Amino acid sequence: MAIQLSAKSRRLQSRQSAFNHQLIVFQLRQEWFAMPIQMAQKVISLDKVYGAGAEVSFTLYQNQEIPILNVKRRIFGAANPQYLLPQSGAATNNADSQYHTKRFLLIMKSPTGELVGLPLDSPPSLRRISESAFMPLSATYLESGQIRCIKCLIVPDPEQPPIFLLDLDQLFQAQTALPGANQAM
Repeated sequence: MAIQLSAKSRRLQSRQSAFNHQLIVFQLRQEWFAMPIQMAQKVISLDKVYGAGAEVSFTLYQNQEIPILNVKRRIFGAANPQYLLPQSGAATNNADSQYHTKRFLLIMKSPTGELVGLPLDSPPSLRRISESAFMPLSATYLESGQIRCIKCLIVPDPEQPPIFLLDLDQLFQAQTALPGANQAM
């Protein structure tokens, strides 16, 4: 005996088979990165930063110290002591420059549950991406490529640039693997 599905049941079944991941997506340098939305706590304007230029600096938010990771250094590997400056260029002496170079801080939970900030040059966005858009990266690229701390590639649409899915475990392990990393974090 064959069971006939209603049109509504077929639509629901097709939606479930096209499972979507909710990701927070942001740009660093010329590349796009994503992480599961469940890891993100909030996005705030990045104001005063203390200890800038170090592997880990911090800011104060609601009377709480939020460590800020030098995410560009961890992902791209190049020393970038001015990672808190906007991508567009150098800082100016103009007192109003802070309003023209607004930065953002993505506050997330580390694997240990601690709140940590990732500095961003532009606000991140929320995207729903189909499971079929995820593609593995070759072992060669993962070992020797210019971008580190990534799990896989996401190609949501051939007309859009690809997105690298961050490997958050590697991103947080990097703090102990890099010279000069703050071990007390």
